[in-house]
Amino acid sequence: MASKGEFEHLQWLNSKDRQVLCRAECAAALKEESRLLAEMHATILAHQRAIEHCRATSDTDATWFTLDVQDCHAKQLALLRDVAKELEETVPSLPEGAGLGDGIRGRLYSSYAQTAQVTAKAAVELSERDEVQAVASTAISALSAA
Repeated sequence: MASKGEFEHLQWLNSKDRQVLCRAECAAALKEESRLLAEMHATILAHQRAIEHCRATSDTDATWFTLDVQDCHAKQLALLRDVAKELEETVPSLPEGAGLGDGIRGRLYSSYAQTAQVTAKAAVELSERDEVQAVASTAISALSAA
């Protein structure tokens, strides 16, 4: 789960921009899930091929026992198929109003918000330094005298 401070940067965005960022993050999650499913299907095929190769080799060489290896691959294969099936059947929907430009705009807004957060934090830390307070005091005095 996310820590409390992980989303502090969102305070620098208005409601509409936060919605764009949210839609972009949801779309990114779906895209990653799609990549994951493709990898899972490739892995399923790899396990199938491993089983087939073990069978073919064992069929031609009776001294080479591979049933235990085939069983391990079959268990992995079944598990991956079940997980892939579940993921494919429960695809989450995108939030209302999702558009094609949300991904780019979301990254832009996120960068802006994170930059604003870091800048604000640095400004607070900088203003607490004695040297900065002395310069500020001198500048205020100079302005007051003018």
